[in-house]
Parts: sequence; structure tokens; C-alpha cells
Amino acid sequence: MKVVPTTKNSTELQKFASHFHQDFELLFSGANEGASEYFQNLSKDQKQILKIELNELIEEYPGEKQKGLNSAWLKLGAQWWDKRSDLRESIIRWIGDLD
Repeated sequence: MKVVPTTKNSTELQKFASHFHQDFELLFSGANEGASEYFQNLSKDQKQILKIELNELIEEYPGEKQKGLNSAWLKLGAQWWDKRSDLRESIIRWIGDLD
């Protein structure tokens, strides 16, 4: 699996996607719990930027079949995703959580 290292030049979205690392499910009961914890450590400005980038991501991959969205998520740096979960629904929820 390809690892995308985060740097100071990484986007907020890349940093967030990389939070979903290979041991993610050992640390969190699910994506929403892990996302919630991640959001607690962000500044107001970082939350706003991440919200914009998450919106852009789902706008870029609007199809009902999530192959493109799932592939993009992994290319951004995620190494884990619960295949039984709907990534688009999760992203929409996270956008709301960032308000």
C-alpha cells in the first residue's frame, strides 16, 4: 500500500486522509469517532479549510458509484476505510461536524 507522507506543504485534506492509517481501526471504533477526535485538534481556520476541501472532493466525484471517490481518498493518503461504510455520507457528515 502506498504511504503518502504529510509535510508542512500537505493540504488539510491530505493530513486528514492520512489520519486514516493502517492501524486506524485498532484505535477507533469507526470513522466518525476517529474524525471527531481529529477535528478537536484543529484550529478554527484549519477546520474551515478542511471543510472547503471536503466539499471540493465530493463535488469532484459526484457519481453514485463511489469508485472514483474511494480511489481519490486513498490517493490523498488514507490507508484504511470500512468498505461497508458509505464514504460520501461520511464526508457529508464531517462537513456538518466542522461547523
